[in-house]
Amino acid sequence: PDAMSTLSTLGEVAEAIKQTPSANDAVFTGEKSPSSIAKVMSLPPVDELVLTQPEGSVCIITDDGSEATAMLSAALIDKGWRVNVLSFPTTYVANRATLAAGVSRVEMQDMSEQSLQAALESIKEQSGTVRAFIHLNPLFSGTANSIAYPEVCKALLLNAFLAAKHLKQSLGETAASGRSAFMTVTRIDGAIGYGDQTDSDITQGGLFGLTKTVKLEWPDVYCRAVDIAPTFTDNQVAAAIVAELYDAQTDLAEVGYSASGRMTLVADATDSYTVAPGSHIKSSSVFLVSGGAKGVTAKCVVSLAERYQCKFILLGRSEFSDQEPAWVQGCTDETTLKKLAMQELINRGEKPTPVKVQQVLRPIISSREIKDVLTAINAAGGTVEYVSVDVTDVDGVRAKIAPAVSRLGDVTGIIHGAGVLADKYIEQKTVADFESVYTTKIKGMEALFNCVDPDQLTALILFSSAAGFYGNVGQADYAVANEILNKTALRFKQQHAKSQVISFNWGPWDGGMVTPELKRMFKEKNIFVIPLDSGAELFVREVGAADNRAVQVMVGNDMRANDQSEGGQVMTKKSVAG
Repeated sequence: PDAMSTLSTLGEVAEAIKQTPSANDAVFTGEKSPSSIAKVMSLPPVDELVLTQPEGSVCIITDDGSEATAMLSAALIDKGWRVNVLSFPTTYVANRATLAAGVSRVEMQDMSEQSLQAALESIKEQSGTVRAFIHLNPLFSGTANSIAYPEVCKALLLNAFLAAKHLKQSLGETAASGRSAFMTVTRIDGAIGYGDQTDSDITQGGLFGLTKTVKLEWPDVYCRAVDIAPTFTDNQVAAAIVAELYDAQTDLAEVGYSASGRMTLVADATDSYTVAPGSHIKSSSVFLVSGGAKGVTAKCVVSLAERYQCKFILLGRSEFSDQEPAWVQGCTDETTLKKLAMQELINRGEKPTPVKVQQVLRPIISSREIKDVLTAINAAGGTVEYVSVDVTDVDGVRAKIAPAVSRLGDVTGIIHGAGVLADKYIEQKTVADFESVYTTKIKGMEALFNCVDPDQLTALILFSSAAGFYGNVGQADYAVANEILNKTALRFKQQHAKSQVISFNWGPWDGGMVTPELKRMFKEKNIFVIPLDSGAELFVREVGAADNRAVQVMVGNDMRANDQSEGGQVMTKKSVAG
């Protein structure tokens, strides 16, 4: 009745009735996927631990260009630390903190990994093995009422990532004789993105994912991410960092400091199956979907089409052709397909090898997967077009989708599901690993925003990962990228309060990247594996709900599950969807 009262014409009433799920639709009879939402929880002041640092304990602080660096250095010297300040090139951080006597400064020549390694080696030669690292992210301001991911901010984020890589050994070694620490300090809003972000840089949000992951990978090292309100004075910033460094409570991974006090984020269990359906999705709605032609994203999109019969522009890197070579037509058996591919290679005068067989079959199988999704959407009453494009090509995406937009209409919703993995422990990560994971998520997000008028979006739906909220062993880069997506969703919701904005922090899904062996391991660890049907059902209910109950929704349970004794090291390669 409340929804109907807002409609003014018979046509609007008819459309609303058409889009409203029936009573039968509202009942899901399969296994339900548990979900929770991120909430702010107040914390008491720090219970300071009385620590006597081993003589000559070395701490590195990155210079954020403010006097907070100098004040923090002085405070740590008073507590017995040997402090070294690591300064970035002035093209990245223009100012230099005024350092007190006894504080050494090392200048990075550029932002390369080689320059960082040289700086860390210089500090080790001058001062000794590093026991603590504190990254102070500079207080950058973005452009008001816009979302951007500046390259300078990404470079600083990558530097912190690489610092973790190269300090892993020294921090681990020193942990045996006292507290060693890895800390990151952001200046978003003092509430980990849940306060008034205004125009602060959201790229720095990736530091939360980095810190939470190294906390799991390094159970003996004290790791904490601290977000401090931009309004805090330099003295308040320094005091908060020192307090967190000496906190007796070691299980906290992220903490915020604002005028409201000290806080953290927690997962609050919810029931997504009781939400009331809304009317913001119509048959005329047009969704621009990255990674939507395959896998979990495709399953969710098909379910959305079945419920709302709307329109979709699916983006994927794979080329698509619905015309198969004659030699493969009608064959679906995997073994037979391989034999046919071998014969085709022989016919071409080539020697068949396993690699060449896969190369021949890959585009055929890929096109079949895409065709199945397109067929399913059309069968559900939806309308769909597939566009082959690299989603990280910010300018190219807009040009490539223009013909589809002219036929289907202006984009009213974004679903960003594209993602890649490069799973390794932090000390094994390369810049190329980071770039591939980061670029797909963040450059992809930038490209999608570049295609639309944000004010026309009624829905912004992001496929993030539980790795972002909880951290995950082997996925530091993935956690970084997904935490930036989470902060992006929070910022967009602040700017567009009427839009349906959800960042799904998915746990592992059944099928696809979760092999039977992984599934058994998850069961042993009490980690919920999301069934395809109930995961897609939850997706449709949240996206189509009348009330945007929460921006950040975790699906599944705590990624660390029952393995707290070993730092929660339960996830392995290719185990997270989104």
